[in-house]
Amino acid sequence: RILFGYHMFYYTIKTYGELPVAGILAHEWGHRAQFSIGWQDYKKNAYRELEADAFSGYYMALAKQYAWSQIQSYYQNIYASGDYNYNNPQHHGTPDQRLQAAYLGVNTAIYAMNNGIKYTYNDLHNLFISKIQTEIAPKLLVNKNDLREVVYPKTLNKKTIVSLYPTIN
Repeated sequence: RILFGYHMFYYTIKTYGELPVAGILAHEWGHRAQFSIGWQDYKKNAYRELEADAFSGYYMALAKQYAWSQIQSYYQNIYASGDYNYNNPQHHGTPDQRLQAAYLGVNTAIYAMNNGIKYTYNDLHNLFISKIQTEIAPKLLVNKNDLREVVYPKTLNKKTIVSLYPTIN
């Protein structure tokens, strides 16, 4: 089961539109995969959360291709969900880390579509965790002044992604 709170659902719809709801559910499905498969190779909760964001981005690119004109609202929602509560066990990653993780999932899905690759959950897990631990959150930051430069386009939309990946229509 994946439960979705009433207030969170309507807040998301009102603030960001309908598309981010699919992203939130995909994030939660990522947690379901983590739990079902029994992945325990996380140093901290933030890695688990960032991996769920990567699964979310993967789903949004792979299954929601028709919605590229609305994808910015998904990215805005992911970014707004970040926090700087580093010492809190519920820390989900900073806004930039969450956005980078989602973008990692999107890029992975685009690469898979362009190259006819069918990743397994374990393939995705290994790829996502490796990138999260080495590039997105190599150290769980102590304060927001430690934030590294973010590596993603300032405006993420179909035009930007098509220019990066010209084989996507």
